[in-house]
Amino acid sequence: GGPPAEQVVTSLRAELGELISADYTLIPKLVRLIFHDCVGGCDGCVDLMDPDNAGLLVPILALKPVCSYAGEGGSIPEGSGVTRTDCWVLASFVACELSQDTTQVGFPLYSVGRYECDAEDGIGGPARSLPASTLSPRGLVDYFKAYFNLVDWEIVALLGAHTLGGADKENSGYHGVWTTKPYTLDNEYYASLENVWSQKPGPEPNGLFQWELVAPPGAVYETRVYQDTGCPLLNLPGRGPPVPPTTDFDLCKPLFMLNADIALSKDIGYGLADDGHVDCLWVDQPDYFDPRPPCPDTDGLIQWVLLYKDDNLLWVEHFQQVLLKITDTVAAPLINLGPPPGETYDPLYAAP
Repeated sequence: GGPPAEQVVTSLRAELGELISADYTLIPKLVRLIFHDCVGGCDGCVDLMDPDNAGLLVPILALKPVCSYAGEGGSIPEGSGVTRTDCWVLASFVACELSQDTTQVGFPLYSVGRYECDAEDGIGGPARSLPASTLSPRGLVDYFKAYFNLVDWEIVALLGAHTLGGADKENSGYHGVWTTKPYTLDNEYYASLENVWSQKPGPEPNGLFQWELVAPPGAVYETRVYQDTGCPLLNLPGRGPPVPPTTDFDLCKPLFMLNADIALSKDIGYGLADDGHVDCLWVDQPDYFDPRPPCPDTDGLIQWVLLYKDDNLLWVEHFQQVLLKITDTVAAPLINLGPPPGETYDPLYAAP
């Protein structure tokens, strides 16, 4: 046997903290990696031939020096019971801890021994059914219930991960960031959903439908300048941790939302086209050029958006609980390092 798992996890956590602190742009990539890995059960493998996983080679390679076994030049001792999959999960937890600003919610790794597929460096593995960005509210709920057994509040809390990072037209075909602080884990995503949005075709060559901000008078977003190159608004106060300007591309992108985000607030399921075009408007302001009716509120989901918008700490705590849940959807028995999530899982202590 190797060293105790608790000792290994403590050491890995420190190494991962150094890795992420040296490049904060890894934060959203690590959180995205673990979600894509854990659909159908976390296994430390991602099929990079799937276009939905475009861009994930970056975090996989960044984690390789830490999350490989010692015999392969990594930091995981043989025989400790800790797997590459555990290390990937831990990396996303450390990223969530380091990206908090006004809260200090811990993301503990309660167990190790997650299954690890045999693809080299985690590049490969089974095909997975990832949620379409064009989903209606019903499609969103059905997907997360089927794959993770999540209920309404858990789905809304998990989608708040979009407060981190953005979308690249080279990867997903979409282009933008969800919040003004794409490296800070807070509830701005939910506050942003309270603004007025308009669906438009995104950048060519894809032209995928995405939602662009219609800034209300006096909105904070009006003071922000967007440019495709030479973005001047880099490390402004309140924009999250400082990032080297050469890697800080996300801060140059416009604010946007996908259908899956809008679906948390507006029921866009009626007349939703296969290409994602929505047959209703965000607000009740039809005019001569656009006579579509307003989208109704999404019953069962919007109340959680409103709750999290007003309570950052509550959202971070709920997000932590959901992340613990989806990263424990594994077939292999886990070695417990502490109280299982079930003993600390108190989802409804602040129901709306």
